[in-house]
Amino acid sequence: MGTEPLRPLRDLLSQRSCLLVSVALLNFLFSVLAAVTLHDLGCLVLHCPHQAFYAAMLFCLSPANVFLAAGYSEALFSFLTFSAMGQLERERSWASGLLFALATGVCSNGLVSVGFLLHSQCRGFFSSLVVMNPLKQLIKLMASLCLSVLTVSLPFALFQYYAYT
Repeated sequence: MGTEPLRPLRDLLSQRSCLLVSVALLNFLFSVLAAVTLHDLGCLVLHCPHQAFYAAMLFCLSPANVFLAAGYSEALFSFLTFSAMGQLERERSWASGLLFALATGVCSNGLVSVGFLLHSQCRGFFSSLVVMNPLKQLIKLMASLCLSVLTVSLPFALFQYYAYT
């Protein structure tokens, strides 16, 4: 005998209605997590908690939030993308790349986020040119850029292959 998460609602609602309630609750949870993560990211980047709070509030009050409440993956995508940006700002590029890849797996718009990784790596390359061998750094940059593009675009490519077959 298995336990069902929405068992009390089973007698009141149809299975379809239970799924819709589950989707609404999950999207609400991910929307709240996305707003909190955006506030955290804003504190890191702006160094002003008040501006970060206003940014999070504007995110919550945006007319486009209809997509965060509906049965779309936008809430989870926002949460993963803001988390990845926060990890990138903390200079944790591997965690950031993984989160960007997960975001791309959730929504194909995540392919655009490879630009954040490329910018971060190029910024690191130009700041290290003075210190180290430029040719070695250039080879390292090219390998890193290729790996970033591959990591972020792999979930999208896998889904396209799955859809094709």
